[in-house]
Amino acid sequence: MWEDEVNKDCVEVRAQIPNRLTMRAINAFWEDVVLDLITHKIPNAVDIAGIRMCDKSRGGNSQYRLEIWTKIKSVQDPRIEDMNRHVRNVAEANGYRVDIKIANRQ
Repeated sequence: MWEDEVNKDCVEVRAQIPNRLTMRAINAFWEDVVLDLITHKIPNAVDIAGIRMCDKSRGGNSQYRLEIWTKIKSVQDPRIEDMNRHVRNVAEANGYRVDIKIANRQ
């Protein structure tokens, strides 16, 4: 949660899911990422404070976004790029690409 002190002033990795994907594909992506987090396959998983899939759909336009909240304070930290690369690889293993944005939460 944003209100948690751990989540303040840290880096967030956002992966925009292609709107052409079916719910089955979106759920599979979510499950793969969560399982990788649980099993520590995501690099630096101990630096992840939270993860969620957001439904940003409007007016019949399907839009989903994966958010990874980290405990890392700088977007230049190499651990962020490792997480970014892993999320991209999960998507590519399932046959699609995700658009990733990295930003500090404030």
